[in-house]
Amino acid sequence: ENYQDLLILYLTTQDTQLHLSSKQLQQIYKLTPKESEIAKKIAVGLSTKEIAKQSNVKIDTVRSQLKSIFQKTKTRSQNSLVYTLLTSPAAWSINKVSAKADWTMRIPEKDSHFREGSLTLQDGRQLAYAEYGDIDGYPVYLFHSSFGCRYQRYPYHDITAKYNVRLIVPDRPGFGLSDKKNDYTYLNWSDDFVELNEHLKINNCSIMSLISSSPFALACAYNQPQYLNKIMLFGGFSPIDSFSEILELAPFYRLMLGLAYYTPSLLYQFIKLHARGLQNEPFKLMNTLTSRFSAYDQALMRKHPKLIVALATAVHEQGKSTIYGLYNEGFRLVRPWGFPLEDITKKIDLYYGEFDTHASIGMQNKFKKLLPNHSIRILENSGTYALFQYWEDALQFAKS
Repeated sequence: ENYQDLLILYLTTQDTQLHLSSKQLQQIYKLTPKESEIAKKIAVGLSTKEIAKQSNVKIDTVRSQLKSIFQKTKTRSQNSLVYTLLTSPAAWSINKVSAKADWTMRIPEKDSHFREGSLTLQDGRQLAYAEYGDIDGYPVYLFHSSFGCRYQRYPYHDITAKYNVRLIVPDRPGFGLSDKKNDYTYLNWSDDFVELNEHLKINNCSIMSLISSSPFALACAYNQPQYLNKIMLFGGFSPIDSFSEILELAPFYRLMLGLAYYTPSLLYQFIKLHARGLQNEPFKLMNTLTSRFSAYDQALMRKHPKLIVALATAVHEQGKSTIYGLYNEGFRLVRPWGFPLEDITKKIDLYYGEFDTHASIGMQNKFKKLLPNHSIRILENSGTYALFQYWEDALQFAKS
């Protein structure tokens, strides 16, 4: 038969997600059934190591099959493979989960793997915190990002408990239920950290920080190293000394920190306006933010819907407090941190997702110059929230 040339136009919106059909992958690209399954797993952000573990095969076998997939799809890297698959006819759209239908606020239920507490600091302020996992296990702190609070965590508490980890997530001043403090500095936080350790009867612990909370972890490493075993920064921001460094960041941080750098008064008004979304429409805000994440972060959220619920719940709880905490952190991040990173003697372990859309390469390079004792690891097939993708590995290392 004679066929005329056809143009097929696929339309989608930000309200849809994509699903890959194994049958169509096999038909379009002549993949074997095993190759199509590997291709689908790569598309949702799994690493070759994770695929090998799930499939109970050697990693070399997976790599060999992946090489065949590259040849058949005419791609040369996992990144280009994901793009090719998700823009092919093998990808069909499904509606995103409705926030009203299923994304209800879920404050963690108090059980053997979760509890909340607070203490009165020496200056009279209240500092709130939450604990997850094995309450009698090895203490590991998670310092939440600037868009979070004590509810920002990996939501599968039984997994945290399985590794005998006592995960502690404190609200920083001006976040959640912790009182604000005017002119609060990073070194002030290291003093609060000591009081919290004494309150919880902790004399040895590890810290994991997420994105913009890196200065708080480093302040503790500088000022209170005697408490610390491991200091792990995930997607950590480095000191910002010029506006050109801000231009390398993701658009939202570029706007926020640009205002902080030049016009702090406008930053305050910007956050004041933004705070309404934190409190009133956290899922809409999370949808906006995640739409700018890498494909790997979006795949992680689809794979673990409880995670985005936990993140949105943390954003909502953060909005209950004043806007001072978020404003102060934006303001401080673009000014001298108040302590020399060159004098930190503890080893700092830095982790960045291969497709991190928040922290820049320049930040990694700056840490290389400033930190005398460090390691940097790029986590394959992951983005900004690589910590949650590699959660079990992170817990094992934190307590080792």
